Amino acid sequence: MKHAAIATCVGLIPMDLESLVKGKATTSLPSKLGVTPSDIEDFINGSATYGMSKRLGLGSASAATELAKVCGREGAIGIVMGLLLFPGNAL
Repeated sequence: MKHAAIATCVGLIPMDLESLVKGKATTSLPSKLGVTPSDIEDFINGSATYGMSKRLGLGSASAATELAKVCGREGAIGIVMGLLLFPGNAL
């Protein structure tokens, strides 16, 4: 799939999705998830904040950090995209 099609599926514009793939969170992305841009960027880069762990439905930031590390960068991006597809649900 092209970025435009994927972006449409998750409710973003292509530029937002391209930024996410590069490890940056634009302003519209965090507002859709209820977290800060740094929460998303930290998670993609292998660490997690309390805000991101709460959004993921995990009990602690250390559990979310472990998830981010085990999944790797691409997996963490996939998790963020999954949260966008199913906005009312934690993992």
